[in-house]
Amino acid sequence: ERKAYLKLVVATKVIQQWYRACRDTNAQIYKYKTMKISALQIQAAFRGMKTRALLKKMHMAAIIIQRNFKAFVQRRKFIFLKSAAVTIQRRYRATVFSKQQREKFLNLRRAMIVI
Repeated sequence: ERKAYLKLVVATKVIQQWYRACRDTNAQIYKYKTMKISALQIQAAFRGMKTRALLKKMHMAAIIIQRNFKAFVQRRKFIFLKSAAVTIQRRYRATVFSKQQREKFLNLRRAMIVI
């Protein structure tokens, strides 16, 4: 009977070791999966944050490009209009001057005819 009892004790210890090993393995697997999920969530959050920052930077760059292009177009339009205004003013002044010169000439001619 003693041998049978000792056999039972040894068998019980083997079963307990196996059970504890399985329990510890499952606990380690659960811990690993939990850490892996947490790491993936942190990575996803970081990638999202990084992508949003890049998108914001690209958006600001696009705004700057658009602003500079609009300024370039407006500047070119202003220069064209200014040039047109200067040309119109020059022609108007030339016409006025021409009329004044003609009037002086006609007055001088009338004065010469009168004498």
